[in-house]
Amino acid sequence: MAKEKSAPRTPVLRYPHIASRVFDTPLLIEHSKLVAILHVLGPRLGFDGPMIELDSPCEADLAKAAGDPLRHLDMLVKASRLERRDEGHYVADGVAVIPVIGTLVQRADWMDAMSGMVGYGQIERMFVAAIDDPQVKEILLEIDSPGGEVAGAFDMADRMFEARGEKPMTAIATELAASAAYLIASAADEIVVPRTASAGSIGVVATHIDYSKALDKRGIAVTFIYAGEKKVDGNPYEPLPAGVRAEWQAEVDEVYQLFVSTVARNRSLEEDWVRKTEAGMFMGRKAVDVGLANRVNSFDNELDVLVRRRSAGGAFFQSQRKDRAMKTEMEKRAEAEAEAKLRAEAEAKAKTEQDAKAKQEADAKVKADAEAKARQETEAKARSGAASDRERVKAILGCEEAKGREQMAQHLALETDLTLEQAKGVLSKSPKASKLDEAMQHFGPGVKSEEITDPKPTTIDSPAAMFDRRAQIFQGARAK
Repeated sequence: MAKEKSAPRTPVLRYPHIASRVFDTPLLIEHSKLVAILHVLGPRLGFDGPMIELDSPCEADLAKAAGDPLRHLDMLVKASRLERRDEGHYVADGVAVIPVIGTLVQRADWMDAMSGMVGYGQIERMFVAAIDDPQVKEILLEIDSPGGEVAGAFDMADRMFEARGEKPMTAIATELAASAAYLIASAADEIVVPRTASAGSIGVVATHIDYSKALDKRGIAVTFIYAGEKKVDGNPYEPLPAGVRAEWQAEVDEVYQLFVSTVARNRSLEEDWVRKTEAGMFMGRKAVDVGLANRVNSFDNELDVLVRRRSAGGAFFQSQRKDRAMKTEMEKRAEAEAEAKLRAEAEAKAKTEQDAKAKQEADAKVKADAEAKARQETEAKARSGAASDRERVKAILGCEEAKGREQMAQHLALETDLTLEQAKGVLSKSPKASKLDEAMQHFGPGVKSEEITDPKPTTIDSPAAMFDRRAQIFQGARAK
């Protein structure tokens, strides 16, 4: 039976290389698997928590068998015509079976494989060998993985996606295609899930260990001597600052966007539809319903179908290539139509904007022409009015009735708007100035006889002065 042992009293980080690949970095891994990894690795890396050890040889053998990524295919090799190739994949009647089994990591060696890990480089070597092998006509990816590291995952998925059309590719989950493993599966032409298999977990997760409170209780202080503000960001001996957390969240969001857009491209789905899965896992038929898989079938049946139709000859594959070529042509035609539609819409928008601008310019010109015409008419009217007024003043001052009544005539001509006939009528009824007044005008302005009752001294302006005065009055009236 398993025994529970207490963790070391003082936290000491062991195996920092392994810890750096699990903590403080974004992972494309299913959450429950991450929890299991933390539970197993935590005590061995020096983190507080229970440590489980297997005492029974039987239990150890079972655990080793459960973590062996090739256990399923080894059994199939013994019971079928599958032939193992040096790169690690298997071939049966033109069908290459590539195992993607275990936690996915950027680099893996033989010890990682014994621990249930598989490297992206190893998968790529098997994939490239299958693509280049003339005996291989179709590729089957057997996927049983919770996902793993971000580094290398997208390059691997893009490499497989770019190879579409060279050879038909099918991915089957036996029984888990989560996170990075689903990313790789999405690069295949089709995804198959058994009834109890699960696919999905399109999300990103990161973890951070904070020792600070445990250290405080034990009276241990860790001091960093460093240069560079961000040099010790996210260290496990201090609480995670809000700014560092925000930066890590931004990094997680960026990887998530890349994950969503890649799956959307590979599966011909809308990005919003992929986001609506909320990194959930979908079993069997539900995975098909949400668009994450194409059909439900078991691994044995799927492999048997591929082998049998390979044995039937190449007509099926030629037909499939033709269908894929037709699909590609349809996609190209659809893209061309979409581009033409966008171009037409852009041209229509540009023409509308150009027409609106031309109308605006035309309206502005019409308005400017109208204002200029009105200004010209006003100036012409003013000139005409001034000329008419000069003739009127001259006529009033030179009429017969103005003789002897010059002061009155000047007032009527300059200070009123009376016509010539009206001014004559007023002047004819007004008394003439006395001879004494006329004589006294020679002595100087303001000298009058006692007959003059106006207390203000008055003078008779010259004709030029009168015209200037009348012009000033006219200009002031026009301004008002």
